[in-house]
Amino acid sequence: QTFGKEFGDQPIRIPVTEGWNMIGDPYTYALPFNSVLLEDRKGERMPLGDAIAQGKVYGQIYRYNGANGYTAEQLPEANLLPWQGQWIYIAPERRGGVNLANKYALIVQPTNVSVPFRGVKGSKIPTTRANVVATGKPFAPISGPNSWALQLSATAGKVHDTNNFIGMTSAGVNQKQLTRVPKPPTLFSYVTVGVSSTDEPGMLYSQDIQPTGGARTWDVVVATDQVDSDVALSANFVGELPRNYHITLTDKVTGQTLNLRNAKTYHYNSGKASPTRSFLVTARPTTLGRRAIMSGVFINPSRSADGRSVSTYEIGYNISQEANVEVAVLSATGRQIA
Repeated sequence: QTFGKEFGDQPIRIPVTEGWNMIGDPYTYALPFNSVLLEDRKGERMPLGDAIAQGKVYGQIYRYNGANGYTAEQLPEANLLPWQGQWIYIAPERRGGVNLANKYALIVQPTNVSVPFRGVKGSKIPTTRANVVATGKPFAPISGPNSWALQLSATAGKVHDTNNFIGMTSAGVNQKQLTRVPKPPTLFSYVTVGVSSTDEPGMLYSQDIQPTGGARTWDVVVATDQVDSDVALSANFVGELPRNYHITLTDKVTGQTLNLRNAKTYHYNSGKASPTRSFLVTARPTTLGRRAIMSGVFINPSRSADGRSVSTYEIGYNISQEANVEVAVLSATGRQIA
């Protein structure tokens, strides 16, 4: 049995710092996040939606779901739920790392649009648009020519990590937080997939959606605390992959490469020390699904200057990519003569 005192109707100030923060709902009912304020280091307050638009707060909130890893929702439309720990990320003021000395606060206010939630046996979290968990698709819109997304999942024993996305989009996305989403902290009994970045060392992302055009690469890191366990890294396309892209997964330890159009899962053993494993995902444009396209075929000269046929011909062509080419000369009846 737990004893305590309800806060009543007064606002609650929740201290937070740069980086990851675990927060909770101080009330016994769910609150919409769009009623929460961010207080900066100067004591100035702004709606959470404005703080997200200005890049001060990343636009997702995470909840740990046991063996299935984290689920996530988009802010500020999500709800702050009672009886649950929830992770939120405050963006660093400067590039190069988190400064825990930079103190902020979330101002949580009771509101007349809050949803009753008593947490007693048999009660359920109300089903609203804000409560729909964003699983199975990335936060950024994947639309337009040559756009695609790949969902990366890992399994080790009975633990899983599923909500990880890489890809390319030609849709204009104004907020960086929609295209590059940080990876929440790792808990015990875990397997985790993350995308690393050279411009922010030590930072891992659960989503990295890049603009379309040209070749792209992603450094993918898989880690687990499951010793001597079979680890399965799976890649599944969200929607259809454009035919003119070739995507591969390369194990940086063994050098083995998978064509992700054909093979969807890569297995390895975590070993005695269960070290981190690094992979490289590469997306390269091709032509018509890697088929070479020949164009500009010519025969020169086909006739001499005086109009008579000649015995020597020059055959030329253009080809879209490296390929073995066989050239044959056929007669009018189809017989090969050269």
